Amino acid sequence: MKFFPAFYAMAPKALISFLMMFIFAVCVNAQTHSTPAEKIYDEAANAKSDIAHSIALAKQSRKNVLIDFGGNWCIWCHRLDSLFHTNKKIAGLLEKKFIVVHVDIGKFDKNLDIAETYHAELKKMGVPALVVLNDDGEFLKVENTGELENGKGHSPAKVLKFLRAYSPV
Repeated sequence: MKFFPAFYAMAPKALISFLMMFIFAVCVNAQTHSTPAEKIYDEAANAKSDIAHSIALAKQSRKNVLIDFGGNWCIWCHRLDSLFHTNKKIAGLLEKKFIVVHVDIGKFDKNLDIAETYHAELKKMGVPALVVLNDDGEFLKVENTGELENGKGHSPAKVLKFLRAYSPV
């Protein structure tokens, strides 16, 4: 019976360790499997005005415009945006060669007319969807980002290849 007092002395430490590991696992799972709270897309923005402003900035800086159509509810939109910021090569290329504008599509009920202007049929292709314009605002490419996916994210190599192909010289 001497075992039980030692067990009870160790039990709180073991329980605390187990609870800490459990809480850590839940937090890691929540970070990788839920939509982040950060809002990428301004739901109150005037998309036409934002795109026009981006084209003007692109003209001044000799960059192309990258329109990112998506919604704050979209986990793939958050994953792509995260890659845009965390991958140094992608972030550097975007900063040097593009003016990025995020356009909110609501629940596929906002700004769809703008997307269609640039040949992005969002109800068919889904989001995020990328459109590239030159510094004169001329359409260059629409990209279904499903083509850039790899597993539960987007392939940095595929995203870089796409961005390099539509970067201004």
